[in-house]
Amino acid sequence: MADGRAEIFDPLRKKRVALTPEERVRQYFIQWLHKERGYPLALMMSEYAITYNTRSFRCDIVCFDRDLK
Repeated sequence: MADGRAEIFDPLRKKRVALTPEERVRQYFIQWLHKERGYPLALMMSEYAITYNTRSFRCDIVCFDRDLK
């Protein structure tokens, strides 16, 4: 806890982050993908920016294939 706020470790960003309701769902989904579906953490990124048709978007979680596409 930092400054009395609950935190959780994000294995994708490799740091502790504030435990907000959105973050709780994100971390639950990351763990579900990894533990229940067997998806490697090394092929996932969170808070990832992409560009599509000249527009920028921020993705909560992106899953890459083995070629990092």
